[in-house]
Amino acid sequence: MNLVERIVGGLADEPVVGALAASSIRDVAPASLEGNRTRFDGGNIDAEIVDGVLEAREIELLAEDFTILADARLAIDGDVSGDGKIRFSRGVSRKILSKGKELALLFGEGDMLEVPIRLSGTASSPRVGPDLSALAANARRKATGELEDKAARKISDALFGKKKKKKKKKKKKGMAADEAEEVETDPDRAEAEKLIEEGLGRFLGR
Repeated sequence: MNLVERIVGGLADEPVVGALAASSIRDVAPASLEGNRTRFDGGNIDAEIVDGVLEAREIELLAEDFTILADARLAIDGDVSGDGKIRFSRGVSRKILSKGKELALLFGEGDMLEVPIRLSGTASSPRVGPDLSALAANARRKATGELEDKAARKISDALFGKKKKKKKKKKKKGMAADEAEEVETDPDRAEAEKLIEEGLGRFLGR
């Protein structure tokens, strides 16, 4: 089966950013969705049998446009379970982001688009698809963080006025490096901003 096609196909069921992400991935990386099988360039896996269950940890499957990272379990009765994520390359991720700024809510480490996935089914008929609950939770958490930061800045600006930029002086001959730049600091403002952010975090459930 083509894993990317299965994952992207399921993304369309998430109406907020999933559908946009699915169409964007199809536009940007069509080669990854072609064919009946996913083509990988390499991979790594750490597996062992524990109490009759095959546990595959730190699965890493590498392809040109993406990487799949997952942990999976194969029970003695053939049941498959697991979770992980597909991470698109930085180049592909930049092109996907150009399709809609709201897709930034799905970006993870290294400014790369990440889609959480879930494994299920059986050894003879495995299933893989996006974990839409985790996708929505990740997007909501990132949006809440951005809202909190923006609100904190607005409250701080209302209380203290907009933060002043650093004043730079031209360095004269014989002047020490720490004398060449004058930085305006306000310890009261910094402490207040910290308290504002903590208060907003509690209010927003963080």
